Amino acid sequence: MQRKAPDCLQVIDFLLAEGAPINHGMYQTRLKDYFQMRAFGIGTPLHTAADLGRLDVIKHLLKRGADPLIKDARGKMAVERAAHHGHKEVTEFLHPLSIPSGPRHDFTDGPGLRFVRG
Repeated sequence: MQRKAPDCLQVIDFLLAEGAPINHGMYQTRLKDYFQMRAFGIGTPLHTAADLGRLDVIKHLLKRGADPLIKDARGKMAVERAAHHGHKEVTEFLHPLSIPSGPRHDFTDGPGLRFVRG
């Protein structure tokens, strides 16, 4: 997401093909690291792209299965993080995708402890 080179989307595709998780927060499988870093609002790749205002990356991640309703370790969705950073175009794009169509049962506070309605 932070890569500014023209091959950014290809790098994302490569990482996903190698098994990188698209809907998991960073450090979610490493308990000690997760609990040290969660105060910083660790989130998914979509959260990072929203922080940076990378609409191209956001659209690509969504096509690859990213879930815009997942909350980070501080309970914020990607749309909220984009708004916080003043990324108006990203916020307007994500807003309609960030309204749950039914009950959700996500739990993201803890490594490997995320449950999502199937």
